[in-house]
Formats: sequence, C-alpha cells, structure tokens
Amino acid sequence: MRVKIVAIEEHVHTEDYVYYLYARKEFPRRDFTEEGEKRLIRDWWSPSKYRLLDPDQPNKLTDCGEGVKEMDEAGIDMQVLPL
Repeated sequence: MRVKIVAIEEHVHTEDYVYYLYARKEFPRRDFTEEGEKRLIRDWWSPSKYRLLDPDQPNKLTDCGEGVKEMDEAGIDMQVLPL
C-alpha cells in the first residue's frame, strides 16, 4: 500500500494579495528598492525585518508552475493551501 504524501503549505501569496501588499502603508507591505544597479522587491514584515526578492527570479510563494513540477518530482500527491 502506497502512502499519499500531503504538503501543508503555511505561506502562499495570490496575485490579489501581492497587489494588496504593494498598496499598504502598514506592515506587512511590499515595495521596491535599488541596490547598486539592481532593482529589488523589499518584502516588509515589521519596521526592521524584511527580505529582498529578485523580480527576475520566480518566487516560490506565488509560483504555481515550476513549483508544482518540483513537488511532483518529490513525490507529493496533494498540497493544502490556506487562503
């Protein structure tokens, strides 16, 4: 008997949620910043905590293409996304 593998994803960003983050002034929010000649996305969680994302690279929080392929390759049968 094969056991099904279910991935419980605690973080996912829909397109609507990403637009919401850009529109917010409070935290969490999202904006752009320049680092050298590179334009980056700054994902703010609090006044002092953020992460930088490369807009030219796929973001796993919003990726439903290659990310699904990676899950297939890992043998994951189902994924649960909280919205």
